[in-house]
Amino acid sequence: MMHRDCAGSAAVEFAMLIPLFLMLIFGVYEFGRIYWLQNTLQYAAEQTARCIMANPTVTTVASGTCALSNNTAGLIVSSPTAVSGNCSGALASLSPTPQCMTVTASYSLPSTDPLTSIISTFVGMVGHKTPPNWSFTLTGQSTVAIS
Repeated sequence: MMHRDCAGSAAVEFAMLIPLFLMLIFGVYEFGRIYWLQNTLQYAAEQTARCIMANPTVTTVASGTCALSNNTAGLIVSSPTAVSGNCSGALASLSPTPQCMTVTASYSLPSTDPLTSIISTFVGMVGHKTPPNWSFTLTGQSTVAIS
């Protein structure tokens, strides 16, 4: 009988599995971070809308008392908007129809994010093609009756 040498097999198995394990760990981290960003945007929109509801003379969320940036935990939100108009949904059935204010906050997640860059480079190396340029926008929105 021949005796097989198994020296080094653990190192080979480790080398094969560690990239998948690291991608799983970084993927969970990245998903959690994006989920936190989405919650932060939604919270900022809701708090800003609540401020506008308490101060109906406010017409902008770019600066001032009800600035969206007061609630975004350091995120730089692109083009925050507050649009007034007739309410829809259940509020539209009231007579007279109240005016509503809709606050929208958007944040573009850059494709130059370190973890995204690492993952896209790895995908590019495995697929033997140019890494994809991943970029997407997160949005938080809240509508309140102001009159």
